[in-house]
Amino acid sequence: MKEEFIEYLRSRIGSAYVWGAQGERCTDALIERRETSGENKRRARAFMQKRLADGAQELLAYDCSGLIAAFLLENGLIKHDLSSRGLFRLCTEIGRAELKSCDLVFRHNGKKIHHVGVYIGDGEVIESKGRDAGVVSASIDAWGKGYWNRYGRLPFFGAAEPRELKLSSPMMQGNDVALMQMQLMSLGYDVGEAGADGRFGRRTESAVRLFKQRASALRPDGICGADMRLALGIALEDGE
Repeated sequence: MKEEFIEYLRSRIGSAYVWGAQGERCTDALIERRETSGENKRRARAFMQKRLADGAQELLAYDCSGLIAAFLLENGLIKHDLSSRGLFRLCTEIGRAELKSCDLVFRHNGKKIHHVGVYIGDGEVIESKGRDAGVVSASIDAWGKGYWNRYGRLPFFGAAEPRELKLSSPMMQGNDVALMQMQLMSLGYDVGEAGADGRFGRRTESAVRLFKQRASALRPDGICGADMRLALGIALEDGE
């Protein structure tokens, strides 16, 4: 799966950036519908016109998270769209020195995550950079040493065996809890007022019990293990 992800990313280099896009054909209509201001529409159209003038036969469009989410959705690894912040919550946070191919790199502005790319090894990152550049491949430090300042590992490419999630003391917390909560919420289950906060409290345990009661062939306890992950559609792949 890692090789397919990298091949997919490389094949999208040169695509356009359009806000909210996930691989749609880049057209005036798409830009008009999706873009957020007159100036952003102008910039996106200028890039599209340049690429078409340069000989591009069909130009696809992505925003930064859409470039990644499109692959994950197409391969059944996630069930709904995720923003850059959602992708960060999905990841196990790592340090820069731990980066391996298919890890995600993020920009944090001091308040929130606002941009994401993919590290593909050998110091190279592929990202949907913006309306003036589209999807590009560049050195991890091409835009400055501090451009990427958060790093994460998706649970689909070389992740460790997932732990059982359950009510415990101290309270179990983490991105894996948040992902489970997001999946339950997408199916209409109440995990608590805080939503997908990554904390396995009593409301989350109740939601797990209710989900397992309604699902066939699942023991109706309050534990999210491999059987419930499979039923929820949280796909995980072991190994590198």
